[in-house]
Amino acid sequence: MRLINLQILIAALLLHSCTIPSGNSDDELYGMIGLSGGGVITNVAVSPVDDQIISLATNMSGVFFTYDGPKQWEMLDQSVLRYGRVKPCFHPSEPGTVYAINGGRLIISWDSSKTWKSIGNIDYIDGPVAIHSDMPELMLCSSGNRIWQSLDAGENWQETAGPTGRVIDFLFRSGEDLSAVDCYAALTTGIYFSGDAGETWAELSEGLPDKPIRAFAGGFGSGDRGVLYCLAGNDFYRMMTETGRWEYVT
Repeated sequence: MRLINLQILIAALLLHSCTIPSGNSDDELYGMIGLSGGGVITNVAVSPVDDQIISLATNMSGVFFTYDGPKQWEMLDQSVLRYGRVKPCFHPSEPGTVYAINGGRLIISWDSSKTWKSIGNIDYIDGPVAIHSDMPELMLCSSGNRIWQSLDAGENWQETAGPTGRVIDFLFRSGEDLSAVDCYAALTTGIYFSGDAGETWAELSEGLPDKPIRAFAGGFGSGDRGVLYCLAGNDFYRMMTETGRWEYVT
């Protein structure tokens, strides 16, 4: 009995010493951000207009939005937006506008996720949705393991003459000429480039091994300078866009 009581006392002392701070004091470094118990968190998206606007999904609860940073979260009714592996896509210049996927259909909200409506003539989207930061009328998405393009902000979609495979992600280069926008698409089957806003695509495979692509990211500086990264199998590769060749990163 004494041993049990001693164990309970030690556990109580440890629990007291490890109590999570409330976040009310400036001296406290950690605290709850208002969202917990929802399962694994995935598909985090942040508005490019306002970094206080965030969405995320959990595999047990659903999709959450916050418009004041990680303070007050609202879970969307699952009849409106169910959990999925496709993260919402925020408009680059309108803080209250966001695209999302519900049951494979593209939906849009113009009032900060309060109400939603279906948009577009595409039946089922099974991969990421991307919107150009300078010309939001240009959007890309994945349906049926093919790349689709919209030139009117998601109202109408057409299948492109591009590659097949599961799409990992898209990347746009900044620009003002809609007919000559540089786009990059990462599929499990490879990395592809389009110089005509996604109308046609060419493979960027020089230097890459014959392994499935698992992750992709990149960015651009002034002029033609840009850098792309990808994970091929378990190996990390980098491309300087002016060279057009992938190099293994040790």
